[in-house]
Amino acid sequence: MPEKPIEQGLAHIREDKSLVNFNYTLDRVTRAIVLSLSFCYSLRFASNIERNRYIETIEEMMGFEKDFMKVVTKNEQIDYVNRLKSPGAKIALNFALRENVFTTLVCLMNKIPVLIIGNPGSSKSLSTKMIASNFRGVNSTSEFCKKFPEINMIFFQGSESCTSKGVEAVFEKAIKSKEEFASKKKENADRLENCVLFD
Repeated sequence: MPEKPIEQGLAHIREDKSLVNFNYTLDRVTRAIVLSLSFCYSLRFASNIERNRYIETIEEMMGFEKDFMKVVTKNEQIDYVNRLKSPGAKIALNFALRENVFTTLVCLMNKIPVLIIGNPGSSKSLSTKMIASNFRGVNSTSEFCKKFPEINMIFFQGSESCTSKGVEAVFEKAIKSKEEFASKKKENADRLENCVLFD
């Protein structure tokens, strides 16, 4: 890692397009380990204090430099968001948006349920809209997104009047839609992923 402030290092990484794809000269194994530790554990901490304590402990155990995990994870998140088109006006690439896009995309592609909890304006809806509008399978405008299945968002507006039958019905709708797609396009049955989005 270069001996320069973290933010300067990241700015350098973003400017050099040749370094975007696989995070500068970091080998894939180390990169995978860092991202797995961040995704499986670090993102679960609601408190920044607990998260930083965890990161510092892992960095010390693994022999990484201070803030190494933060740099690698942040750069990966920036790379993901930079590959997506924003739905509408120019959007600030803030911490919440980066983390929400990264977490949601990884969960969707691995069929892992995810709960994104935050105050209004913390990019919860925006992150899902960006993913839904970009990941359109072979119809995606980005070559990166074309490599992944089409993500079909099925929205469900939660309220105090919601019932278990209503929740069950929306999941049945998602399952039926997937089955119909598979019957029509048997050779490409895995090219569609339905996602039930509770809001």
